[in-house]
Amino acid sequence: MDDLNLNVQINGVELLQKIEEDVEIVLQKSDYIDPSESLSDRQFIALYRLSKDLATKVIHMVTPYMKGPSRSSVLTIKQKVMTAFRFFASGSYQMDIGVSQYASVSHRLFYDKFKIRGIVGVIDCTHIAIVPPKTEDLTYPEHIYVNRRGYHSINTQLICDVNLRIFNVSARYSRSSHDSHIWNTSNVKTLMMDLHAQGHKSYILLGDSGYALRPWLLTPFLDSRPDSPEANYNDSVCKARSTIERCNGVLKMRFRCLLKHRTLHYAPNKASKIINSCVVLHNLCIMNNIPLYNEDFNNQEVDYGICQQNNVENTNIDDKGNPDLIAGQQAREQIVDRYFT
Repeated sequence: MDDLNLNVQINGVELLQKIEEDVEIVLQKSDYIDPSESLSDRQFIALYRLSKDLATKVIHMVTPYMKGPSRSSVLTIKQKVMTAFRFFASGSYQMDIGVSQYASVSHRLFYDKFKIRGIVGVIDCTHIAIVPPKTEDLTYPEHIYVNRRGYHSINTQLICDVNLRIFNVSARYSRSSHDSHIWNTSNVKTLMMDLHAQGHKSYILLGDSGYALRPWLLTPFLDSRPDSPEANYNDSVCKARSTIERCNGVLKMRFRCLLKHRTLHYAPNKASKIINSCVVLHNLCIMNNIPLYNEDFNNQEVDYGICQQNNVENTNIDDKGNPDLIAGQQAREQIVDRYFT
C-alpha cells in the first residue's frame, strides 16, 4: 500500500495520477455533470472541503503537470483533480464527481441482474462494535453507543454497487441513530434530491422498509399479495438488497477488526477513521480482483452487525400530503407496471 500512502512527501501531481489509476472509473463523458455547476456553494464545500474558486485555482495550478484524456483514460484533468479532492475529503471516490458516469454502468449491471432500471446502488446500515467510551466523556457519552443487542457500536451507513464496491460510507453515528436519520443527514441524499430536481430521474437507490419511500430511494411494498406484481417487485428488490448484505459480509470478513467479536478498542472518532480506511482498502481489493480467502465466510454464526429497523412506511399514513412520498409511490408504481405486470 506504499503507492497509496497519503504522505506529504509524495508529489501532489503524482498522487492525483495514482488515484486515477487505482479508481479505474468507467466514464461516459457525454453524461458528465459538473459539480461546480450542479451543487450550491455550501454543498460543494461540504463535499470537497474547498470553495469553488479555490478548487478552480488548484486545478489551474496542476494542469501544466498533468495528462489530459487519452485512450487509457477518459478522465479530464478537472475530473481527476475533483476525484482526488473527494478522496481526500472523505475516502470516497463516488456519488458526487462522476455520479452520472458511474451510474451509466451501474444502471446496466443492476438491470441485467435484477431487472429494475435506474438503480445505481443499495443502501443499508451495519453496526461496528467498539469498546465502551468513558462514561464521563461529554463528547462521546457511553450510553448512546449501546445498541438493541446490548453491545456498544457505531451505526455505519454503506451504499454499494452490484459489484460490492462501496461508494458511500458514513461512520460517525452512535447506535441510537436510526438508519433513516443517518440517511436524512447524508450528503448523498442531498445530491440525489438535487439530481431529481434537475430532471435526472434515473438515479435511484434501493433500501428496506426502514427508509421513507421517495422517488430517489425505493422501498418494498408492505403486505403485498402472493404472486401479484407488487410481490414480484418485492422479490426482485429483496434479491438486489442481498448485494449490500453480501458487501457488508465481505468487508468484515476481509477486515476482521470490524467483526462484532473483535471489537475496535478505540474512541468513537478514531474507530470511525478505521472504518473509513477499511472501506477504502475494500474498494481497492474489489477493483483489483483480490480474492477473499476465508473458509468460514459462509459461517452462519458470524454476526455481521445488521440490526433490523422498524418499518417506517406505516408512518406515512400521517404524511399523505408529502409531495416526495407521492412522487415515490408513483415512481414505484411505474416500475411495477413496466417490469413486473
